[in-house]
Amino acid sequence: MTITMFWTMLSYMAATAFTPGPANVLSLNLAIVYGRKKSIPFLKGLCCGHFCAIYICIIAVYAVNTYLSSVFGILKYVGGLYVGYLALHTILSKPLSETESKPPAFITGLSLQLLNVKIYLYVITLMSVYLIPYVASFPKIMLSGIGIAGLGFIANITWSFCGDKMQNIFKKYYRQINLILGIFLLYCAVKILAG
Repeated sequence: MTITMFWTMLSYMAATAFTPGPANVLSLNLAIVYGRKKSIPFLKGLCCGHFCAIYICIIAVYAVNTYLSSVFGILKYVGGLYVGYLALHTILSKPLSETESKPPAFITGLSLQLLNVKIYLYVITLMSVYLIPYVASFPKIMLSGIGIAGLGFIANITWSFCGDKMQNIFKKYYRQINLILGIFLLYCAVKILAG
């Protein structure tokens, strides 16, 4: 791989990891509502789900390239509907006091990432354009999954940190911000279902 191709790959990875997607938007929103500390189980679930989804995709792309279109056709609709549900829930939700509901759970973050079609499309593109043509070794491609998943988790933590630091502003403008975040999620759902 040339140095130019390497920097192109890193740019693609950073842009994809840090742009608003379901996990990033929910990391921000949950840190606003519950604070960063109470969102940690959700973030741990995101991390675990992200690693699982990355490796599922790496193995699938590498081993059964011809069967991926049917699998992703199903995941596309399941993921798109789930993100649409999250969008509507975000838009229609009301401000919560800490006693009204419990913080997000590990399983919520895990399931979000396992259904997050953005991850699968990201890894398919990354593998087919940047990794498989230049890295012939399956163990090296598997090792690259650590960096791929790590960057995604750093993006989620960054969004969560921003939500935590601006919590008072977000609580003051709860409805407006949730409407904007919900619209971002609806946009993600539409792009998933249309793409």
